[in-house]
Amino acid sequence: DFTGGSSVTFTLNDKDRMDLGDVRKALDETDLGKKNLLVVGLGKTGTTFTVDTSEQSVEAVKQVLVKEFGDKLKKYSVEIKEIWL
Repeated sequence: DFTGGSSVTFTLNDKDRMDLGDVRKALDETDLGKKNLLVVGLGKTGTTFTVDTSEQSVEAVKQVLVKEFGDKLKKYSVEIKEIWL
């Protein structure tokens, strides 16, 4: 059971797929490795993972993910504008 901390899901670009073991190893070597780290792969694509950790700051988890996976992270953007009919 997840009893507190942060839970963050991230997606890698299709061309940057990774095995779950490689993702775990990369994150085990960060500060998150000492904070009840649990990494779970979602689906079978090797691109989507959830990180659960006792680290309270989602921003701190995000910074670790960006530092470790950088350009491999899939980036989404949303543009909102008025539609003229």
